[in-house]
Amino acid sequence: MHLKHIPLAALMLTLLGACDRTGSRADGIEVAIEALPVGTAHEHDEGHHTEQATAKHSSDRYVTFRRGDGMKIDLQLGLVNLVPVELQPCDSLTMRLHRGLEWLSPLSSAHAHADHDSAASAGPIDVVAGHAQTLGTLAARPGRYCALVAELRPGTRAAKHGGGLDTTLDGAAIGVAPCYYPTTVGMSDEEAAAVTAHSCIQAKAQDTTRRLTLPFPAGVVLDAANTDLTVTVAIHYEAWFEDIDFATLEHDAAQQARLADNVVAALQAWTDRE
Repeated sequence: MHLKHIPLAALMLTLLGACDRTGSRADGIEVAIEALPVGTAHEHDEGHHTEQATAKHSSDRYVTFRRGDGMKIDLQLGLVNLVPVELQPCDSLTMRLHRGLEWLSPLSSAHAHADHDSAASAGPIDVVAGHAQTLGTLAARPGRYCALVAELRPGTRAAKHGGGLDTTLDGAAIGVAPCYYPTTVGMSDEEAAAVTAHSCIQAKAQDTTRRLTLPFPAGVVLDAANTDLTVTVAIHYEAWFEDIDFATLEHDAAQQARLADNVVAALQAWTDRE
């Protein structure tokens, strides 16, 4: 290094050291990640359906809702293989100094990021289950974080309680089994509830890994005094089928790509600091 650069480097290292005194070498910071299905409908209740109505689907467990154009949908299966990867640091001066000067100092070991050696996800998210599901944990280093980085990954694991449906993802990141009622567009809820004519399909999407960044409403600090954090990924499943052609979804790659885009757009992250 040229001698004329030493004072500047020393100043930057001093700044990094000052930042590091907030507890950058603290151990035990753990971030829990969970997924929460979000919809206006509740899980299918057998007490409110006749035996004939229950028998019309492959599974007696489903959620009912209407998409934007009013078409009624009974979603029997909704699987998403979403894997947390890391927390994304906020783009602050301190973070930029850490990134740009890692090679100058042993303080580089305190660079803020989430460790990849973390607890694994319990399996694909099942939105029809209707309750929060764990996606594992991330061991994080001290810093200020503004987003969760996750990946949609092709999977093979099966979800529980799939009934007569194929619950393996089999090389896809998303698996769905909707029953749809084409004639209910434009009907009132009461009219749509009386319609019985419907079709049921199964489809899978996203056979390659896709990395996503899900921003938090506000940055969160992890340090020696703030070692615990829970990040919730909300999955708004009712938005999955907007502008989807159900008649071609099973075999049309373009429709499956649109489904994957809709699933991604329907993800939202927040923390228990909000």
